[in-house]
Amino acid sequence: MDEIPNLGTTEDRQTRLEKPRVDSAEYRTLVKDARKKLYDEGYAVDGDRVDGLLKGESLVPTEVGSRTHIPFKRVPDDERSQNAFSLALGKFGLDVFKILTVDILHEVELGVGKGVTIHLIRMLETVAPHQVHILNERCDRSGLL
Repeated sequence: MDEIPNLGTTEDRQTRLEKPRVDSAEYRTLVKDARKKLYDEGYAVDGDRVDGLLKGESLVPTEVGSRTHIPFKRVPDDERSQNAFSLALGKFGLDVFKILTVDILHEVELGVGKGVTIHLIRMLETVAPHQVHILNERCDRSGLL
């Protein structure tokens, strides 16, 4: 969270180059351990025991199902904590983290950016309600709306 202000900066780009996410055995072990805590030990997904394992890398406790898209092919238990793309294409050198893109819909339309903007507009309405129409006109002229 302390690096969020750096998003989109030269520092952010450098950090991503120096410390890229990698589809590794360690990553899969974290997911597997989190799933064990969830389903075998009964801990909550947002509790310290599960979230503590995954939060540092923003991981989620999902796994490949017992069957893949290939009919009658069973996924061995030791491979079930892998991403489906990683499982199917990893042998060709695919790193699943390199194919993920920023989801603008969630980042802006449904996410924090939209919430912050709405909050700032409400603040403007409270402090200077006659100024909101000026903001709207400027956004219209700039093509933001």
